[in-house]
Amino acid sequence: MTALIFSVLLLAYIIIPGILFRRIFHVCVPLRRIQWSRTDELTAFAVTLIVPMVIAFQLVRHTQYFGHHPFGFPDSLILKWNDYKDILSASYSEKYFDENRLQLLDSLERACGRQFHFLSWYYLATGLWALLCGVCAYHYGNLRNWRRAKWFAVLLEKFAIPVISEWYAMFTPYTFAHKPERWVQVDALSSDGILYQGEAGLFHVGSDGKLAGFFLKNAKRFLRAEFLEAKKADKTTPTDKYWRQIPGESFFLPADKVLNLNFTYIPKAPLETLAEENLQKMKIPATVRIEKATASVDVSKVSKPEKVEEPATATIPPPKDVKTAATEPEILKNFTVCRHCLLNGRPGRLPRVSADTPVISRTDGRTYHLFLLFGPTSQPSPAGATVPGRYLVHFRYALDWKNLSNEPITVMIEAKYQPVSVVVQKTELVADKISQILEEGKVPAKFYKLDAQNRFEVLPIR
Repeated sequence: MTALIFSVLLLAYIIIPGILFRRIFHVCVPLRRIQWSRTDELTAFAVTLIVPMVIAFQLVRHTQYFGHHPFGFPDSLILKWNDYKDILSASYSEKYFDENRLQLLDSLERACGRQFHFLSWYYLATGLWALLCGVCAYHYGNLRNWRRAKWFAVLLEKFAIPVISEWYAMFTPYTFAHKPERWVQVDALSSDGILYQGEAGLFHVGSDGKLAGFFLKNAKRFLRAEFLEAKKADKTTPTDKYWRQIPGESFFLPADKVLNLNFTYIPKAPLETLAEENLQKMKIPATVRIEKATASVDVSKVSKPEKVEEPATATIPPPKDVKTAATEPEILKNFTVCRHCLLNGRPGRLPRVSADTPVISRTDGRTYHLFLLFGPTSQPSPAGATVPGRYLVHFRYALDWKNLSNEPITVMIEAKYQPVSVVVQKTELVADKISQILEEGKVPAKFYKLDAQNRFEVLPIR
């Protein structure tokens, strides 16, 4: 009898609300399919349901309306204690049950009324809690780029993101802000050596959580043999004309036939439109024109918008072909408006502490940027003077895949008896060195040193 009572309580308080939470959360964001043991699943349910259980208990216990609706009846603490004591006594003593059968029926009726009363609010709180968590998880891409809500995004990364389907995060622009709107381009290499490309469509996941297959919209196939043959005659042969459209609206690829997947998250709006929208947010009345064979951005005419008579023109290089960019990344240098920031919906103007700070910046236009915030300045000495021949430069960088947006780097440059122009050249060299680290997807150290022989190494801090 005791085992039956505890089984019913476990079902009512843990299993049913746990399933309810998952179902509602799954409507907002698909959950990962994990083969959990029964103990792990019950533990996850219990941890998830602490908040709605506490809320429901406080409302029922301390508020007039929630305490008497629904299934409300006159009750007291002594009556509760006696009812539960009688039920527990009867659960392990048949003699007590036989002698107090009528009294136990009354106690059981009141106990069930109390449980139905609490569980009604508990299930409602669980549903609302699941909806709140699901909505917050759905807007994770916006929250991680919102400075005021970054702490909340960190909580989501710790508790919610690990249980969200990894395939959902890959086949949709889930981790990016909702504006600008993006579509996902998939490059899939099959086991027979054929490269397919198209827009990501529906994907299917098996009961074990593994990818079963996915659809490609507007799918194309790459004629690799013909391309290699043409490249022997002309190494500058473009790849565009060797893609062939596959008939049909959707093309299905089974996961067991795929060796490699590459995902590219591309804004739907043209680059010029995105750049102009971000310039308008910065109150810069500029128009954007994309030109080839240039990597500079000139917005000097609009540094003070209120005095501008005619709209300025910002020149931003066009994005390269995805496959070409993957093998030969285009590194843009010494710009004041960052293409990488514009593509991610952030203000593109890079700050400088003073007008004397040279414009030194780097980006691949997609995944990172680096810029000189301040320097070069003479290194101060403990005595209050400066150290001859030593200069400090202070950089800031962003690295998307590590979710780093404004990280500092300080570099000490040794240039004894050298003019300022040489120090600036060495700063350019430092920017190239750090850019190589970021290009490899690695996180740079906080402090570096460039010696007189241009050896670049991490500076140990004692």
